[in-house]
Amino acid sequence: MRRVKKSENQTILTTHQRIFFEKDFNDTLIIDEDIVLNGMFPISSMSIQDMVILSQLVYLDPEFSPLKKLTDFMFKLITELPEGIVLKTPNYFMLCAKEVEKLVVKNDLITTNILGFLNSSHFVKVTGRNGNEQILFINKRDLPDKKVIIFSATANEKIYKMVFGQNMKFYDIGDVEHKGEIWQVPIRAFSKLSIHRNKKEMMDIANALINRYNPDSKVITYSGYFNDISEPSMSFWNSAGRDNLKGQNITVIGTPHINPYCYLLFASALGLDVRLNESKVMYQPVSRGNYNFYFNTYGSNDLLREIQFYMIESELVQTVGRARTITEPCKVLVLSNYPVPGAEFISLTQREVKEYIGI
Repeated sequence: MRRVKKSENQTILTTHQRIFFEKDFNDTLIIDEDIVLNGMFPISSMSIQDMVILSQLVYLDPEFSPLKKLTDFMFKLITELPEGIVLKTPNYFMLCAKEVEKLVVKNDLITTNILGFLNSSHFVKVTGRNGNEQILFINKRDLPDKKVIIFSATANEKIYKMVFGQNMKFYDIGDVEHKGEIWQVPIRAFSKLSIHRNKKEMMDIANALINRYNPDSKVITYSGYFNDISEPSMSFWNSAGRDNLKGQNITVIGTPHINPYCYLLFASALGLDVRLNESKVMYQPVSRGNYNFYFNTYGSNDLLREIQFYMIESELVQTVGRARTITEPCKVLVLSNYPVPGAEFISLTQREVKEYIGI
């Protein structure tokens, strides 16, 4: 590490996370993925119970008595805040960061990312899957002040110019010819909600489409869903950079929506003040690139819709990319109602679906 910090005019290979925290004397940084989604704006969560533990630790230890009033302010803000309201994270602990860090790090009862929350940009209170209240928050990190070159299949020009400024130069090389094939059947969203509502029907449709268009393929979908047919070690949000399915036929099932509050957090971190009527979601006709389609999205806020499409499309493209169809003569089948760029579409009527699936 000492050698790295002193090096000049040498190529340094590092991780995406380390570029935010380590400095060197080189004047150019080259990044090989969408760093906005995968590093600059991480979204995480904190248990409110961990804030309770921090408050108790402060009260029990005389050494930290100056923190009592600050902890009271933060605890009251979190517990009395209504669910679903995005707020800017107050910097109550800015002048006593080392003391708070010491308390959190040495205590094994704190299990969620409370230090990340205290360093966050914005937060919102939500109800988790287990019914307990928790805090979702977003951090905002800056890239080093040097020449930065980013190579990415999912970078969004509109979002990137909001992050880096209008002087950023954006080069779109257009569609690239693939050795493999990407086919998509958009008759169902295969969202988590639709699978929960009718798992058997969704399973029957997925199996019938796979058997017809991509038999014996490896399946990637949501973690914990369709376990009988899906890859156990790979899922949405857990596939980027993985190369073990290179050259193999795969089927991607699902439209990877995330918690809608994550879209609001990201918008707030970009400086957008979202109003109530702008956050309403409805099923409506939309346009995206060369595609016109119906989708459940924001009706009166173009930026929120752009953020939603950016995140969904990025995850789909990353997952489809595990087969490496650009360089490998393999096949990918996508079962989702969000159009994947470069895919060939298979159009089926509802009657055809019912006929050959037998439902």
